[in-house]
Order: sequence, then C-alpha cells, then structure tokens
Amino acid sequence: MRSQGSRQEDRFVSMTENLISADEGTVFDIFKERFDGYAAATDAPTSGLVEELIELYPNAKVICTVRDPDGWVKSMSGVSRASTMWFLRGVLFPLPGMRHFVDYIGVLRKQWVYLYGERDPPTRQTYDRHVAWLKDIVPEERLLFFDVKEGWGPLCKALDKPEPEGIPFPRINDGEAIDKFAKKIVKRGLWRWLLVFVTLGLALISFVYV
Repeated sequence: MRSQGSRQEDRFVSMTENLISADEGTVFDIFKERFDGYAAATDAPTSGLVEELIELYPNAKVICTVRDPDGWVKSMSGVSRASTMWFLRGVLFPLPGMRHFVDYIGVLRKQWVYLYGERDPPTRQTYDRHVAWLKDIVPEERLLFFDVKEGWGPLCKALDKPEPEGIPFPRINDGEAIDKFAKKIVKRGLWRWLLVFVTLGLALISFVYV
C-alpha cells in the first residue's frame, strides 16, 4: 500500500476513506482495481480490512507481526503525537508525497474507532483487541503470528518458500526508525519552505531594483 500511497496522494486519502465507510461491494471493487499486479498489502488501512481481503482472495494468508505490547503502545503513541502537531500540515505542504499525511491519519483514526472503540492514544487493549479480532475472523490455517526475532524460518514456511541463502533477516529498531524518518521529513519540508522564501525574496529584489 505504500507504493499505492506514493502516487496521487489526494486520491489515496479519498480511497482510504471510501474503504472504511463504503459497502462491501464498493470495497471489493476498490481492492480489485488497486491490487491488480500486487502480491501483498501491509499496514493501514488494509490491516483493518482483513475480513474483506480474505474473502476476496481465498488463497491469501494473513501475517501479523507480534512484539512487546508495551513497546508497541510507546511507538504508536509517538506517531500519534507527531501527527497532531499544529504546524505539521504547513511544514509538509511543499512535499508532494507527504502533504496529505495529516488527512490520512485523520481517516485512519475513524477506522480505529470503528474497529476498537478507541481513537487516541493507542493502548494495550487496542493491541489485544486486534489480535483477538484476527483469531476470530481468519481461519487458523491462513493466519500466522510472526515474531521477527525468529528470522526467516516461520515466515518462509508459512508462505511455502525457501529461506534466502546468505541474506540476513532485516532488523531495525521500529521506534528509532520512525523518529529518524519523521525528523528527516520535517527537515526536508522546512528546507523547501526556505527555498520558496529565498526565491520569492530574490524575485522581489529584482522587481524593486531592476
């Protein structure tokens, strides 16, 4: 879904809202159009539309990564706080790939209310409800709870694929990675604004003195 969201971001936000609020037939139509040529979907909003996905794709498997719930709450709370900073919309406006991020998070909050009865901040109960929901709607043979600490083994076995030879399983600190990425994006937005103001300033000087 990231590659879907990196093009025509305004349409992606609108599509996400439709996925959350539309009837099943409309959701299926959107999935068929958007997933044509793709092998997998990850993250929100599809993580909250599993029931529709497994019905539309009867051979698909659902993989839910598991981690320390308290660590997950801490990580998600950081994302939630960052996405509601009052200046964020303005800072991100010059960045075509990120300018609709605040609207996107707003739409996802609606999905969380519908699924878990919670808006913000995410709690341990949110984590537990999601796990219980998956166990309730996904057949056991199509569901894998996967701890990345276990490496390639369980993942490749579930997908009936050989383990990659000589390729270490990717490892990253989720909280640190998100924080680093967020700072990078904000800096990029501020630099874009600086470039805009410098360009306007030079144009004004040229207009006044030439």
